[in-house]
Amino acid sequence: MRLPLLLLALALPLLAPLLAPLPARAGGEGYDGSEEADDAGPVFFGVVRDTRGLGVAGAEVLLTPKRGETVTLKTNILGIYRAHVAKDVPADAVEVSCRKEGYRQSALVRRGQANAKANETNCTLQRL
Repeated sequence: MRLPLLLLALALPLLAPLLAPLPARAGGEGYDGSEEADDAGPVFFGVVRDTRGLGVAGAEVLLTPKRGETVTLKTNILGIYRAHVAKDVPADAVEVSCRKEGYRQSALVRRGQANAKANETNCTLQRL
């Protein structure tokens, strides 16, 4: 019983640098579009939540420009999404919507200015 504790006590100082917390930024580098390349189109990002405020994992987010092809992506485990549309598409010419089986879209809040490089749009889904 004492041997595993002794081994742990000896190994802990060697493992400490590996276990030290690393700096982390929510969403990763430039999640709000502030660090995007100049030649990239507008970035759309946000969170898909349910009516209780919890992130909805695996929800589809559709970025539909007036002209061009729809960009469809899925939210991560926290309900977060992020994607670009084509460079020549102005941000205010893109409709954002969200969906998931067993839910219906109940709200959509778009923040920011028209034609901004970074466009936050948050969606709320309600269970059927």
